Amino acid sequence: MTRIEAWTLASALALHIGALAIARSVPDINLLAREHAREMDLIDVEIEKEEIVEHDDIVPEDEVEPENMQAGAIVDSPSTPDRRRDRRRNPSSTGGTGDPDAENPAGEGPVADGGPGGQEEEWTTPDGGGWTPPGMGANGPIYNDKSLFDMPQTGPKAPTKAPKGKKADRGIANKVINDAVLAEDKKLGLDFPAGGTIASLFKSAVQGSDTPAEATASFAVALGPGGKVKSVTFVSASAGSESQWKAVAATVKAALASRKLTLSGHYVKGANVSVRVLSKMQMPSGNKVGAGLDLSLTQKFDVADIGARPVRVVSASHNATPVE
Repeated sequence: MTRIEAWTLASALALHIGALAIARSVPDINLLAREHAREMDLIDVEIEKEEIVEHDDIVPEDEVEPENMQAGAIVDSPSTPDRRRDRRRNPSSTGGTGDPDAENPAGEGPVADGGPGGQEEEWTTPDGGGWTPPGMGANGPIYNDKSLFDMPQTGPKAPTKAPKGKKADRGIANKVINDAVLAEDKKLGLDFPAGGTIASLFKSAVQGSDTPAEATASFAVALGPGGKVKSVTFVSASAGSESQWKAVAATVKAALASRKLTLSGHYVKGANVSVRVLSKMQMPSGNKVGAGLDLSLTQKFDVADIGARPVRVVSASHNATPVE
């Protein structure tokens, strides 16, 4: 063991011994608290019980008879505030002396008397007599508010029968469904199959007629039950004479008379068909006649138009409404 280690060990031992000595010299916490405490003073109080003295001469209230006037004090009238006030105002009328310990003239006991007094008390007396607390009674403020005492009124009797509902159209459901189906078929062109036949007949009639090559015309076709043609009428045209277009209408009517058109669904009772015919001249490629070449370095054209002559192209469209 070196000298440094010996000094270190000795120092540590001295510190431990000093700490233990200091800890033993410090008093306990409980002892410190007891030094500042003071003794509690106790005071004994003796309570004497009072003996209950029973009097044999006292008659219970429920056993007192009206004619037994010796059972209690004689009272000339109920000692109520209004009666005491009257006695104060007129002492001679009641025979009061103003002394609550005064003897009854008959010598049979004290007389209840409020004594003289000129100051009127705050409470009031109802018109019907008797005493009530201030603010109460028939004329009190609480009874003047009628809303506090309104009885609920009897309401009308509840109905014993359910009200009749509105009559609904039995066919409303079918009508809604049919309208939806008709609208969808109309988008697809399936609502009126006979319309395609009528449009084709108008295209053929205009194609082989002497009507102007560049024109539009409108026609009206009336069909009856079973697809029977009632009439084919010329309505209007952008070019040509009326006789030319009426000839087209007559040709279509004759062609429809020899055909059997099928009407179903909404068109069982018949149909009113409007037809629009468009006639124009164009090249085989679909370009307009006389389009020519553009003044540019690049030219666009269809080789099908080289050396070709313009042709007449006729198209027809229709719109049908059922007969109600």
